[in-house]
Amino acid sequence: MRNESCNMQYVDKETFDKARQKNMGVGKYTRIENILESDDTYTFDELEKCSMNELTEIQGKCKGNGHMKGCK
Repeated sequence: MRNESCNMQYVDKETFDKARQKNMGVGKYTRIENILESDDTYTFDELEKCSMNELTEIQGKCKGNGHMKGCK
């Protein structure tokens, strides 16, 4: 396995526990939390239904617009 194909993520116990309570992986949980921090037009429940690809697309749009709120 080459290094660039391996991703590691370190999270605190609180984040791990919250992801577990939502019945999802830590990666998806933290992606949703990152989106919610930068865009107040979504809710956790809406984003929870999205695939990781969809979340990546949403997050990319937020970062690409260069502003924090309402970055759809």
